[in-house]
Amino acid sequence: MPRLVVGPFNRVEGDLEVTLDVADGQVREARVNSPLYRGFEQLLVGRDPFDALVFAPRICGICSVSQSHAAARALAQLAEVSPPPNGCLAQNLALGCENMADHLTHFYLFFMPDFARDSHGNLAEQVRPVGPVAGAKAAVATVAPATAAKAPEGADLVKSAGCTACHGVTNKVVGPAFRDIGAKYAKDANAVATLVGKVKQGGVGAWGQIPMPPQPQVKDADAQAIVRWIVGGAK
Repeated sequence: MPRLVVGPFNRVEGDLEVTLDVADGQVREARVNSPLYRGFEQLLVGRDPFDALVFAPRICGICSVSQSHAAARALAQLAEVSPPPNGCLAQNLALGCENMADHLTHFYLFFMPDFARDSHGNLAEQVRPVGPVAGAKAAVATVAPATAAKAPEGADLVKSAGCTACHGVTNKVVGPAFRDIGAKYAKDANAVATLVGKVKQGGVGAWGQIPMPPQPQVKDADAQAIVRWIVGGAK
């Protein structure tokens, strides 16, 4: 009799193997085996029996309540005690709630991703004997294309960088006016590089003996934008 071994199925908590005995094109016998050995029994050897209530639920991340219930029943048999009727009802309610939750977890996390895969072509063109109920086509919301954020201009940067505490646009404060600086360096081919260096490193002597403190916190791109605005006339 031909034998077909299917597996391992790894979308369960542990590997699962199915053995099928086939004769005349029909399955005569089917056996399910879980070949993955976890060794929780060995972990409990030499421990307090009540440690089973801590270890057993961690056998499975899906059906931890079932494992905990099995450990509790084993301890009850060991102690030769039986739960009262209401205790049995509470156990069954807990197991029933877990069973419902397991269906949702297995379906949406373990199996549903395969139904959504497009590995066999366009899902919309596939003919499926079992599938979702076709309903009204949901309206597709139109989303306006995102616009790139506008880079701040020099006039805004001198304010955010604190430059206006020492410089005015047309008047001297502590240092020279921005337009005076622009006029002085208007014909200097290296004006941008020179002034960016003064912004970042500071300087003294170009406009008297009052030093300009360095501003290393100003980003290079912002410093260049500020300088270009100044050299362009600070308008």
